[in-house]
Amino acid sequence: VSTQSTWGDVSIQEQALLRSDKTPSRSWTWSQVSVPLVAGAFLAFSQQMTGMNAIVTFSPTIFARANLNPSLGPLVTGVVQSVTSVPSLYMVERFGRRLLYLVSLAMVSVSALLLGVTLILLPVSSTQTTLLLTAVCLFVTGFCVGLGPCVYILATELFPVSFVEPGCAFTNLGIWIWYIVLMFTFPLLEDSIGGYSFIGFGTIGVVSFVALYKLLPETRAAKVNATPTKDEEDQSTSLGSPSSPLPRRPSFRNWTLKISPGPRPPMTPTR
Repeated sequence: VSTQSTWGDVSIQEQALLRSDKTPSRSWTWSQVSVPLVAGAFLAFSQQMTGMNAIVTFSPTIFARANLNPSLGPLVTGVVQSVTSVPSLYMVERFGRRLLYLVSLAMVSVSALLLGVTLILLPVSSTQTTLLLTAVCLFVTGFCVGLGPCVYILATELFPVSFVEPGCAFTNLGIWIWYIVLMFTFPLLEDSIGGYSFIGFGTIGVVSFVALYKLLPETRAAKVNATPTKDEEDQSTSLGSPSSPLPRRPSFRNWTLKISPGPRPPMTPTR
């Protein structure tokens, strides 16, 4: 029994690259990736510094300021996250990444401003409790339908095909840097200025909305029908695969099993 597997062109090129010991030439320029890098930086900045992780992590403290049961905070945010994450699977393809992200960012910004105003101006009352719960639920809903998942989709589609890996790494690095900044600074801000910290989150959201409205393109289905550049075609040809573009991925559906029968044993006459 012999097996034969037909892999995508990426695997074939990597094998040819190892055999030839050559390094492919860079097929992108800084002018092509500069604007996507700025957009990726704003995506990471807006996702973290609008305060989602601060609200989820420190929700017991926020609810305690409104004389609510602190244990109600994680329960409310967890339930809202579970319910609102499901529609995003449909909405991201139905409405597009750019529109969904900007609408989500607007919802988060308005909710953060409402939460800050509620904690600053209103006394402890049923009205404050209602507005606080409304603001938190709208904030988490806005984040889960767009701001949370769309960043990782956009990071793979903003950049040229040959720059996807560095671009994704850059965006993900920014997410973690701003996450660390948020987690270290929010407790200090919340103790010193209270509800004004949420006014800051809302202001960051508004600034990010204006920037991304100008920088962020619609990338829906951009990579499915992406045409390789001439440099990528030349690189693919030089590595021994002239008939297919570079970014094809291996598919297990192309595996075939071929059974080669061995030689038949000689027949001996019977008496």
